[in-house]
Amino acid sequence: MGRLNADDLTFISKYEVPVVFREARSMLAIYCPILLLCLTTGSDAPMWFWVIPLLFGEPVMRFIWSLSPRDGPALTIRRKTSEHL
Repeated sequence: MGRLNADDLTFISKYEVPVVFREARSMLAIYCPILLLCLTTGSDAPMWFWVIPLLFGEPVMRFIWSLSPRDGPALTIRRKTSEHL
């Protein structure tokens, strides 16, 4: 945990490794206090406003991205608008 093995390095460039670790640490720095606050207050608000929308939204976004071209929808829209100029 917290280390990349040889298999992981086959699809992550050595320049992106620090970025991946930084993003993971920043997510932990955000999510752990939220979880701790929920456990201490007994609130279930993050479940309703964060976890449940994530569970329903993730498959929808994956479906949308699977229908888009390889570049993704935002790049496709930008390319189409630049063709008309």
